[in-house]
Amino acid sequence: MTLVRLIYVSTITEKFSGVEIEKILTKSQNNNKKKHISGVLFFNRNNAIQCIEGSAEAVNELYVKVAQDDRHRAVTLIDYRTVCKREFAQWAMGYVAETAKTKEILQPFFTTEQFNSYELSSDSAVHLLCALAQQAPIE
Repeated sequence: MTLVRLIYVSTITEKFSGVEIEKILTKSQNNNKKKHISGVLFFNRNNAIQCIEGSAEAVNELYVKVAQDDRHRAVTLIDYRTVCKREFAQWAMGYVAETAKTKEILQPFFTTEQFNSYELSSDSAVHLLCALAQQAPIE
């Protein structure tokens, strides 16, 4: 099995409401466990960044579904690579909420105070998600 890591960014639409996050996470965690997918998600009121890890087949299949979800738009793949190990193995889908602490973590990665996931390079995205993931509860 080839292990891959996919990172995408997107813009939240008006169809997404913060109250949906619990439903999304519960469904994602259940489905991802069955398919041996791991990953982490961070978003604010405007932008999202998510990492998905697993077999190429499972990750590709999930990404197609994610890209078609109308709760976000401008879904942009910023990294897709074969990896030796998972960075986010502890979560079927970890979630990092926006807090004062995460805003502090974001600062070194951006030229302004505004979180704009589209500004990230693939390497910066991995480093940012690893830093943010330290704030997420372990499942």
